Amino acid sequence: MPLRENLVATTLGAIALSLSASTPAWAETNWAGLTGTWRGTGLIREYPTSVQEQGVCKFKVNANAAGTRLSFDGRCANASQSGRVSTQLERNLQDGSILATSQASNIREAITLKGEQNGRSITLASVGEFLLRGQHYSVRIDIEFSEEAHAFTMEQTVRQASTGQSIRVLEMIFLRQTP
Repeated sequence: MPLRENLVATTLGAIALSLSASTPAWAETNWAGLTGTWRGTGLIREYPTSVQEQGVCKFKVNANAAGTRLSFDGRCANASQSGRVSTQLERNLQDGSILATSQASNIREAITLKGEQNGRSITLASVGEFLLRGQHYSVRIDIEFSEEAHAFTMEQTVRQASTGQSIRVLEMIFLRQTP
């Protein structure tokens, strides 16, 4: 599988979650304040079995007026490859649960993630497994937000279904870009 496809596969859920960055004061009720551009820098693993490399992600975020839905286009890249993703998030204001669906033009299946927000942290996990380089994986994404809501850290870990081995594939710090 080309690096471009793997970068997209390993960042689908991560991008979805990164857009949930917020302070506890308004995060629980409205995502509308997240509209804009976000940029992340850190490490991306080309494949779960390869060495992590420096990488970047950049997303353009749009929210509905109620602040319960987000949609965005994003791109993640390292020195030699890049991949584009499209993700939609929806938050249930009744129970605080988050549902995300991510799709990349070069990956046939969409990845569905479910999770929740607890204060300044969001945790999401894939609902099922996805195929990457002939292996089935599940994914978990952990986000920790700054008090200012202009930065957050993200870690994404995949778990290989056949071996149970967990491998961190993404570690980034994201900053809100000013116009």
